[in-house]
Amino acid sequence: MKQSEENLKPMLHSAQNRCFGCGQANAEGLRLEFFLAGDGGVVTLPTVADRFEGHPGYLHGGIIATLLDEAMSKSARARGLTTMTRKWSTCGRCPRVRRCARKDAWCAAKGASIG
Repeated sequence: MKQSEENLKPMLHSAQNRCFGCGQANAEGLRLEFFLAGDGGVVTLPTVADRFEGHPGYLHGGIIATLLDEAMSKSARARGLTTMTRKWSTCGRCPRVRRCARKDAWCAAKGASIG
């Protein structure tokens, strides 16, 4: 789905943001762009460079974790909250999330949910 199909509003960041996930000033990072959806959630439509592969054709697990962590933090930010990841645990089965894999996130009553 394209941004224009949903009336998504860009979440703005400082031009000097060097965050590995969302910093446009970090040429080596993912440079993710996030958008506010009409339902209060956040959306990113990433295209991740081949250099972030683990096994050929598969996105590295650390990059997948970064995508999820960034989505959760932007979800909290959309509600006016400032958060940091305190603990991270994940389990996966060879995800193929390299091209245009949409990530949606929203804050639930006691934490962040990822869709």
